[in-house]
Formats: sequence, C-alpha cells, structure tokens
Amino acid sequence: MINWIKIEDEIPEEGKRLLYFFEGTGVWAGFYYGRDESYPSSNDHVFGCEAGFLTGDVTHYCYIDYPEGGEWRVEADKEFSKEAKKEMLHSRYPLGLRNSIWNQ
Repeated sequence: MINWIKIEDEIPEEGKRLLYFFEGTGVWAGFYYGRDESYPSSNDHVFGCEAGFLTGDVTHYCYIDYPEGGEWRVEADKEFSKEAKKEMLHSRYPLGLRNSIWNQ
C-alpha cells in the first residue's frame, strides 16, 4: 500500500524522487522543486517531471523507495533534480527574476 502524504500536512524533500498526484491528470513520477512565492495561492509548491511542471495543483505525494542495490540512485536523483530545477527556472522566468523567486 502506498503511503500518500497531503501537501498541506508535510512539505516534501527536494531532490528525492517521488510520485505526485494532481486530480486533473492523475499520478506522475518526478521531483519537488520548492515553493514559488510569486504564485497567487497558498499552495505554491512546484513539482515536475520530464513532461513539465505544476505549481499549486498537487494535493498528495509519496516517496519512491529503490530496491536493494539501487541506493546509488539517491545521489544521482539529487543531481538530476538540481539540474532540472535550473532548466525550469531558466525557461519559466526572465533572467532578473530567476534568483529572486527561490533560494538556490
């Protein structure tokens, strides 16, 4: 059984692969990228994957555990997430806003 966590109850850890749920499209595998305080909602959490990113739409998430022998993926995921966040900020915001939106 999957242990879903409400985003309003606990903020996810950045850089750790997880499943996230958005009522409009269902379940996706990806990462949590932090908060976008410029978003006009109290749910300003940003999640993303290869298909794109969502701000304010995710209601639940759960972490993905790797099978025995897959521990090396944890560090690889952190690096991938960090680079993906940089790319997302680059494409989403004008140069002057990129560093002011989220702490790097």
